[in-house]
Amino acid sequence: MDQISHHIMDLAENSTAAGAGLVEIRIVEDLPADRLTVEIADDGRSAARPQPARGNDAFQTDQESGLGLTLFARACEESAGRVEIEGAAEQGSRLRGWMQYSHPNRKPLGDLGETLITLLMGSPGVSWVLCHEKIRSDGRRDELRLDTRAIQAEVGNMPLAHPEVIRRIRVCLRQQQTKLKD
Repeated sequence: MDQISHHIMDLAENSTAAGAGLVEIRIVEDLPADRLTVEIADDGRSAARPQPARGNDAFQTDQESGLGLTLFARACEESAGRVEIEGAAEQGSRLRGWMQYSHPNRKPLGDLGETLITLLMGSPGVSWVLCHEKIRSDGRRDELRLDTRAIQAEVGNMPLAHPEVIRRIRVCLRQQQTKLKD
């Protein structure tokens, strides 16, 4: 996986496989702290979640989650960061990974908007929340936020995976993403 957005997609798919009805994805680019944080929280079955591989065993995994968590943990560690997982059976889980923002091994973020659209189209019955915050060196904060529950309320009975709804979401995301550009 060559972009963080690809890791996010894989990890969010683990959430849906664990029966999540709500998945919240939060990304914080904190330039003054030189840290990039990725957090994924859900209301799925956390007892089914594996822990990241320990030591040098890159292929420690289970059949339900594949290598996604292991690869994300390795990407964080290679960028002077780490991963933490919190959760309790039937109460959901929270995965938080961070890495040094300026680290030469940090992968590019990628296109979070298209990642969210892909997740939404693959699991239209799941409610998705995306929050991407950028804290600038001068202290200014810019934020992209999209909550599919609000969109569903607006479009009524039209499915979120309908092409017209996807087009509207894409336009909204593109407009908000311009705020986050350097």
